[in-house]
Amino acid sequence: MRSTPTAVSLLAAPARLLWQVTGNKQHGGGTLRAWSLLDETVVGDADQLISRYLHLGVLDRTEILGLARAGKVMALRFSHTTVFPRPVSLAEYRGIMAELEPGVGTAHVGPQPMAEAVVVRLATLSA
Repeated sequence: MRSTPTAVSLLAAPARLLWQVTGNKQHGGGTLRAWSLLDETVVGDADQLISRYLHLGVLDRTEILGLARAGKVMALRFSHTTVFPRPVSLAEYRGIMAELEPGVGTAHVGPQPMAEAVVVRLATLSA
């Protein structure tokens, strides 16, 4: 029996995070803007994680509790964020994925494994 990866297993450090702007395309929505190194992923009680990471900056407590499942949330600690020199469109991202990761498809929300070459291409494409 093949198991499906969970968000926690896909977000295990070390990894890279790609940052996508959502919203109105006239204001930059639908583009990739940066990448960061994922340093730590922790799943736990919402109130405990809010207290633990408050000094690093967190969403509004009410928003976090609204996203909790059975009182649990996932906290991501990241560093070394690099902003792309120019926004990378989702069409460009899809093209790179099709070329370098054929058959994988693209997810725009949530974790998705990808080859190191994809991140390198995104960084050089935006230069």
